[in-house]
Amino acid sequence: QGKMNYEDYQHEIWCLKISDNPAVDEDEPNVFFGSSIHARETISLEVDMHIIYYLVENYGVNDSVTFWIDNTQIWFIPLINPDGHKLVIEQLYTSHRKNMRDNNNNNIPDYSTVDGVDLNRNFDFHWDGPYSSSSTTSESYRGTAPWSEPETQYLRDLLQAHKFYAGITYHSYGQVVLYPPGHQPSAMGYDHAAMSDLATEMAATIPNIDNNGYYSPQSANTYLASGSMGDWGYGVERIFSFTIELSKAPYFHPPASWIQPICEANLEAALIMIDRVHKAVVTGNITDTAGNPLVAEVYVDEIDYQPGMSEVDPVRSGNTFGRYYRVLLPGTYNLSFVSEEFGQIEIPDVTVSSDSITQLNVVFGFEFADSLSIEIIDDQIILDWLSEPGYSYEVMSSSNPYNDFEVDETGFYVDENSWQSEITEERRFFRVRRQ
Repeated sequence: QGKMNYEDYQHEIWCLKISDNPAVDEDEPNVFFGSSIHARETISLEVDMHIIYYLVENYGVNDSVTFWIDNTQIWFIPLINPDGHKLVIEQLYTSHRKNMRDNNNNNIPDYSTVDGVDLNRNFDFHWDGPYSSSSTTSESYRGTAPWSEPETQYLRDLLQAHKFYAGITYHSYGQVVLYPPGHQPSAMGYDHAAMSDLATEMAATIPNIDNNGYYSPQSANTYLASGSMGDWGYGVERIFSFTIELSKAPYFHPPASWIQPICEANLEAALIMIDRVHKAVVTGNITDTAGNPLVAEVYVDEIDYQPGMSEVDPVRSGNTFGRYYRVLLPGTYNLSFVSEEFGQIEIPDVTVSSDSITQLNVVFGFEFADSLSIEIIDDQIILDWLSEPGYSYEVMSSSNPYNDFEVDETGFYVDENSWQSEITEERRFFRVRRQ
């Protein structure tokens, strides 16, 4: 804004949702496909568009495609960096990687490395790490702060608005399937086994452009980057956020004859990722006793307490439906659900099979204390109850014997299991709940 010579660099960023009810936010898993976050990596846009066309053309024709669209919300952001892309496709500067931020404030688009921020170094996860640059002329310039660029803000807002379980961002070049994290050589995610397994399955379906083998599945710590979309997606949102490097060195712009073969070669891997949440996954809704969705942390004991892993945020249920996803390898696991308000629920021996969903809904609520006694002395209500180790207690009162109970703050504790308050006719029914 306010840049008089940048009128041609005010493009909108478009997002496409494919669903049987695209105008409705349904309680379904969300996946994303993004491309052209780096302007010169033009083949990534073609792959994204190829997947879109395949899904739309085969809905109602192919049973698997119909199932995925009916039961998944699939999001595409084919042109994340439209301003930088303009320089490339108009051949103003075909090596441009960044967006068009006017770094030197000369009010003139510079067709060089002078302008722009590397959007894939601008995410708020190890943003200022060593595998990015503070130099404005660097191709890996990370910006003045995390989220300094509108492009990354839009991606952040989209991925936080829905409960995504996985996604792919396409780049070029390298012919590899990368899984996070990759902010340092020793980076390793708690879910590395499941992510590696999925990356291996996807890579095995993508032939190299010269038909000499297939793409390689690799940890992103072999492609080091700080503040990347993949790392933030996993480190903060716990999304299985893959990066697929297309084409073959040294081609950011592969020959025209390669475009269709690269698109076709990458289709099956995209479909594998869409399908993955429909098998070998524990999912459900976390609610309170009234059915209201709750945001709670979801731990798999065998996964989330491994020593030596990179620090990341816990898996959380979404705030719209209370939905959570834990994509796992087949086996038996112990799960813990933690609510800041209600405490913790542990569910042992949860079986995950290779070909089905394990549905596990969780309801948080309060239990009432045992052995509650009530005595009235001189217009005071005196409550006593059996106190049990490991619980805290709250006294609740109501004018109704059956409902409308609220925490009563007018009384005081005599000791750990004795409470006194002056009785009133309005709120003369009492409960003690434990949590």
